[in-house]
Amino acid sequence: KKPTEFRTYNRYNIYFTLEREKLVLSKGGVTKWSTMGKEKSASKQPVRHGYENLNLPPFPPRFSLMYVPEDWCVPGRRHLGEKRSHVKAHGVVSFREIARTIADNWKAVDSETLEWCMTVEKILKVRHAKLKAEEREMDYEYRAKEASNAYQ
Repeated sequence: KKPTEFRTYNRYNIYFTLEREKLVLSKGGVTKWSTMGKEKSASKQPVRHGYENLNLPPFPPRFSLMYVPEDWCVPGRRHLGEKRSHVKAHGVVSFREIARTIADNWKAVDSETLEWCMTVEKILKVRHAKLKAEEREMDYEYRAKEASNAYQ
């Protein structure tokens, strides 16, 4: 799939992703991110084309001690060829409990974390719009070339 076929994360998706990781780790669970080292994740999978060097701001204090891979916020990153394994992920917290806890935390989120999530959301949306414009331009050029070749 093209990079623009996946919607970018909104501020709640961004918060949910990081808060879920934090919640599972605080309950003593093990996650994919916590088991992979920085060197493993860097060499294991490429970042989706167009989303390299995002220059995200530093994490807020709430998430500053967590390790996350470079492409944690890239839309469609799971679809780069690595299939999700169909096994129980951690088993320490049910999805219902995760969703309720994160929703309650989101209602009372501190302003610094909210501002950070909004900034990351804006960076992702700008990059997505840029990729979509480039894609449209390339598609237009391709169709124009095909049309000119058809009349020759």
